[in-house]
Amino acid sequence: MVFGPCEHDVTVDTLNESNAQIWKILSGGKEGVVPPTGMWQWVDVRDVAEAHVNSLDLAVKGNQRFLLGAGEFTWQKVKSSDSKY
Repeated sequence: MVFGPCEHDVTVDTLNESNAQIWKILSGGKEGVVPPTGMWQWVDVRDVAEAHVNSLDLAVKGNQRFLLGAGEFTWQKVKSSDSKY
């Protein structure tokens, strides 16, 4: 999952998908249930952008893949009051 701040003004109705998921969890959503976590890793969108820019460096050899990750998460950790996130 890629998360990060929005660059434009938003309302609850116009949140992008990742931020809408967080909003639903924190606000209780329609069901008030924490859904199962489908993806176990997350990364900040700003780190993804930096990796894209750095990949343009001529010193970086072609035909490589770069795996980015900021750690493990679950929706239960997002919802809990003692969360590190």
